[in-house]
Amino acid sequence: MRLLAGLPLIACIMQAKANLDTSFKLEDLADSLQPEFGLAGLETKGKGKGGFDDYLSLFLGPPSLNTSIPVYSTDLYSIEFSCLEFQDQIRAVFILEVTKSEEDSAFMLIDDLFAGEVAGIPSCPTRVLTEVDGPTGFKCVLGSDQGGGVSANFAGVEVQEASHFSIRFSDGSQALAGDQWGAVVYSGAEGNETLAKEFGIPSSCAFFGSPLAVKVPKDAGFKAPTVKKQTDEKKEGGLFGDLWPFKDGTGGKESGDFKLFPEGLKNLGLGGDYFGGLSSFAGKEEKGGFSGVRSFFLPSPSLNSTVTVLSTPTAELELACVARGERVFAAMLLTVKGGKQGISMVSEMPSPGDIPSDFPFEPCEDLPDLSVFPPDSEYTCLIETNNFDPTDGGNVQTEVDSQDYDEIHLRFSNGLQISYPDDSVATLLTSIGGNVNLTRFFDVPSSCAIFGPLSLEIPKGLSFQLNNQLPSMEKEKKNSGKDNEGPMKLGGLKDSLKFDWSLSNPIGSAISKSKGSSQLVNRPLNFFVAPASLNSTSNILSTESASVDFACVEDPGSNRVLGLYILTVKAGQKDTAFALESPSTSDNSPTDIVPFCEELQAERNALVVVPAGTELRCLLEWIGTDSLDETDVVVDAIDEVLIQFSDGFQITKGDQTSPVFLTGVNGNATLTDFFGVPSSCATAGRFNLLIPKGVKVDLLGGSGEFEV
Repeated sequence: MRLLAGLPLIACIMQAKANLDTSFKLEDLADSLQPEFGLAGLETKGKGKGGFDDYLSLFLGPPSLNTSIPVYSTDLYSIEFSCLEFQDQIRAVFILEVTKSEEDSAFMLIDDLFAGEVAGIPSCPTRVLTEVDGPTGFKCVLGSDQGGGVSANFAGVEVQEASHFSIRFSDGSQALAGDQWGAVVYSGAEGNETLAKEFGIPSSCAFFGSPLAVKVPKDAGFKAPTVKKQTDEKKEGGLFGDLWPFKDGTGGKESGDFKLFPEGLKNLGLGGDYFGGLSSFAGKEEKGGFSGVRSFFLPSPSLNSTVTVLSTPTAELELACVARGERVFAAMLLTVKGGKQGISMVSEMPSPGDIPSDFPFEPCEDLPDLSVFPPDSEYTCLIETNNFDPTDGGNVQTEVDSQDYDEIHLRFSNGLQISYPDDSVATLLTSIGGNVNLTRFFDVPSSCAIFGPLSLEIPKGLSFQLNNQLPSMEKEKKNSGKDNEGPMKLGGLKDSLKFDWSLSNPIGSAISKSKGSSQLVNRPLNFFVAPASLNSTSNILSTESASVDFACVEDPGSNRVLGLYILTVKAGQKDTAFALESPSTSDNSPTDIVPFCEELQAERNALVVVPAGTELRCLLEWIGTDSLDETDVVVDAIDEVLIQFSDGFQITKGDQTSPVFLTGVNGNATLTDFFGVPSSCATAGRFNLLIPKGVKVDLLGGSGEFEV
């Protein structure tokens, strides 16, 4: 912790100049992998029969202009990353190609890509169900940047946000990339010497960022660039053109060249669980290599101080809780250290927001997109702030407010990478006097806390430490005895509707066995669920005190079919609580059916207390059709949802990572034939789960009725 006494600049601040050079050379990178470019280089052992259900961490760069590098493929389709020159512009794109075959296929996509084409390749149809004629095949632009690329004669380096996409295929696979999930690094047609020398980027385009959530069923022919097994002998660092599945150091089942979760996770992820064998990391210093996603919760110890979130010899992230008058700011700080050889960084970071003129940190947005830090230098800057103004609206407020941060994507020349997508990390803020419930339930002694997932690439040999101080209900449980004996059964919902993947319904699931972890566990949950009928639910996950379900609801009052994400929280013999960051209600929200979670109490109160012996049900997010008689398939995505429970359990999902697929009350034959959806609703998604010791979690645990 650093105390900001008088709030001076603490670190030695030096402005990095983009034209400075260092002695760090490409050959200094430890055994950088050089993949085969193009789809011919795709292979995994087992010929893709093992499937895949995990995160893919990507650092991609085609070898030259107008070439591609593969991301992954199935028997049905492939996804590539291409660097194209056309009409005197350089543009990086993700290209989807559906393979020609004897059978027709389909996909459902939502993205924010431009309409039109790139180098003669049309953009993929979005927000609709697209059928593909088998013998013809199909090729389209799936994703790109949000800045329009650069001119071919551009002489510098520019980093632009990547556009999101979430897509579901009729072979049972899906790929989910959240809003502003990564960054595209551009130079002109001649390339850039520093990018080539320091980062190994050989041409005019590269991509890095948060991992892509990929789910491919068995026997669908999953293939990806060959990756060496993660052993102590494997050398990492300066990884280029690499593709890493999520891993947590130990555990998992090896399948070909990938560490996968064991067979307990059923085909399409419909049932099963896995919580054993992963490494603990609560404030413990570790050594790379590591590639994956780790979630955390961290309170600030006091006002006008900093607390370290992530520490490495190259870079640090800190949370500063700063008071200015009656306002409280939660500021994310970045410190970069040049080390003995100097270090280079490519970055995409947001504006710091509304800050006072005397705020004690310079904004990182003043840095160039390519920054070179000389040896022995140290530079600290402000990435972004959230703030709490207790007098907002004219009334003094002492509630807890939640606000999320925009994205950051940082790539260093030694292979270190730190990322999180837009709206995926949140802060809890209150007034300078604190909040009694924030202290009672979440062990926050001050006015600020931060939680969410970080996407990390740590090269081998580089030490790192992610600090974590989860809230705990253990003291209250010890005083009162056990509250519950297992995952909750939702009041008013029936468990009579059960489906088995081996039977006729591909979307149902068997109840998974509950298992408590013996240590802190991070894991992704990629899912696809479809309620069996209107006014029924499909469970996504549940613990002894909370459940998240997807409901398909016919609402004659608004003349719509609704897809609802429902949170149910049940308190045992003691009060429980959760803190939430999610969108607020809009004018046409179905609050007459179920209230929005963020508006259960005061308007600015993101902390919800559930009294002992009671049960609460609320709406996290929703999508609806225009009418009950809708005949087409509506494809849309819900916004971010970040939940921290007082028992330490955490669920987070970024913006645009959970597409919802809806049609009218009479269903849609194409949706049923290609995707096995039995009624009018389905959803795909990815959750980041942080599971503390002793918390039992069931995944995809059955279906029930929804009472409107």
